[in-house]
Amino acid sequence: MIISPIVWSIAYFTETSTITLLTQSNWCLTKIYYNKIELTPNTTGLKMTMRGSDCKETFKFYNNGLVSFPGFNTPSYEAIWEIKDDSIFITEKEISKNISFDKNLNVVPNIRKNEASFYLRKYSLVIKNNTIKMQSDSLLIVGKVIFNYSISHDRND
Repeated sequence: MIISPIVWSIAYFTETSTITLLTQSNWCLTKIYYNKIELTPNTTGLKMTMRGSDCKETFKFYNNGLVSFPGFNTPSYEAIWEIKDDSIFITEKEISKNISFDKNLNVVPNIRKNEASFYLRKYSLVIKNNTIKMQSDSLLIVGKVIFNYSISHDRND
């Protein structure tokens, strides 16, 4: 069974490299679409800005499994991210009994939750040429690396 360790190694390094690509950068939000309608976030409160950058909204994946997304006339929205198979899952920061999933493992938000909870779902993930693209059935998030260095990884190849 020499193939098994080789397959495991490839899977391990592919996921590790995706995690590195996600967490080593601050991402500038360039576009966000919900049901094909472009949205304009406006994070209130403390906001990270980069000197010399024209980036108005950012998002960041942290090594500890947290992600911070732009708010919509609210403070930034924090959640938990996890890579499984060829997808990235965004779930609530505090696990609640109110979370449920549909048949495709997409998070079904509770109506009483904050509007920003629409980030909670399963996405396909592509990181290539300093850009990130996260796409679910109804939400598309596109961003670019704020700093000028090249990173690339496509989970769908």
